[in-house]
Amino acid sequence: MQPANSRTRIVLAGCLMSVVLGGCRDTKRTATAAVASATAEGTLARSTDFTSTELESFTPMLVRVDMPVGTTGKAKTDLGRALFYETLLSDGHDVSCNSCHALNGYGADGRPVSLGHDGRAGTRNSPTVYNAAGHIAQFWDGRAVGVEE
Repeated sequence: MQPANSRTRIVLAGCLMSVVLGGCRDTKRTATAAVASATAEGTLARSTDFTSTELESFTPMLVRVDMPVGTTGKAKTDLGRALFYETLLSDGHDVSCNSCHALNGYGADGRPVSLGHDGRAGTRNSPTVYNAAGHIAQFWDGRAVGVEE
């Protein structure tokens, strides 16, 4: 069996999002039509078309994330809080982590792409920082596996 191509993955992701987000009557019809179309074209991906790492992305979220012993404490928490709001770390001294990961906005800015230095639009949106210790990757490019890294 051939691996799924990009279009197939997009169709499958769209179907999954339609099912997950639900709520709208047309969503179910759209997802059904997309599956029917992909099936007719012979492009519907099967679970064997994905690597085990890709399939792990669809496992249930952890109920509880246990941090390694000795990684937390008042001093580290206070430092992290101070750095999260510090604008002096940015190029123009005008952007902090909280600019894109606003804690009063569910840890994200809700924009299609985040705004950076001088209000310029970036190329990615900001994922939530809530429960970041349980995320499968860290940073905008996934370059770190865990928060400690």
